[in-house]
Amino acid sequence: MMGRKRDLVSRVASRLARPVEVITKGGREKYQNSPRLAILMFHHITKTVSTNDDRDLTVSTENFRKCCELFKEHFRIVTFKEAKKILDEQRARIINRDEKEKKPLMVFSFDDGYTDFYENAVPIMREFGIKSNQNIVVRFADENREGYMNWEQIRELHKSGLVELGCHTYDKHYFKNGKAVIETLRKDEILEDLIRAKESFERELDYVPEVVAWPYGVAPINISVKELNGLGLVYALNTESGINYSPVDFASLKRFAVLDYEGPEKTLDIIRGYDDLGFLLKKY
Repeated sequence: MMGRKRDLVSRVASRLARPVEVITKGGREKYQNSPRLAILMFHHITKTVSTNDDRDLTVSTENFRKCCELFKEHFRIVTFKEAKKILDEQRARIINRDEKEKKPLMVFSFDDGYTDFYENAVPIMREFGIKSNQNIVVRFADENREGYMNWEQIRELHKSGLVELGCHTYDKHYFKNGKAVIETLRKDEILEDLIRAKESFERELDYVPEVVAWPYGVAPINISVKELNGLGLVYALNTESGINYSPVDFASLKRFAVLDYEGPEKTLDIIRGYDDLGFLLKKY
């Protein structure tokens, strides 16, 4: 199951952190004030959740509403661009943070560009005043593929200012011979795909995305940060669980998958466990 490893790490870290905290005066407060970023990863948001293999990728609207309420209470939810600005300022000690700003930062990140994001997730987030990131498989929008958002819907979200759009490659989101195809491609093939995605965004929205979510969390080892930046890409997302500690590596961002059968409270507990891990490792 997707959640077992991260749950184990979280529980072990929490148990170790308690005695360490007792003998470390002031350490917890210093950590709590340290710049860091947690990212939630979503895919489908639907009214019901099946029990088949897709359940790891689906969250019910009921639980998603609970996510919005719970995580807004404990985190400051922003876009990646906003997060980078705030973290850079905090790291440079430009701002004096008030109590509200002491909430750790969080991004709601979505992959694939499903229609149910437009129909189910966005209205709920709008109620709570929550911004989000959505990474689309660009070819699916170009082809008006059923079940995925079309450019008219994507354009509406872009104009709203509530959704930070990214790409999930142009059309490299599939497996081949048991491997994510992104693992098998040459550098020029990957760059060609990303350029094609960029061209579609420019044509449809007059916009260059800054976010790329690697398919299945597989980051190509043959693409440099400089090459990504040359295409306008600043934020690269994988699927490894963990807190992004300062100085945040925006070219390799970790995300916590939200699993419907765990519930939002369990996800929050797991994130807190990883916070304890950061405290133990003195990530401040």
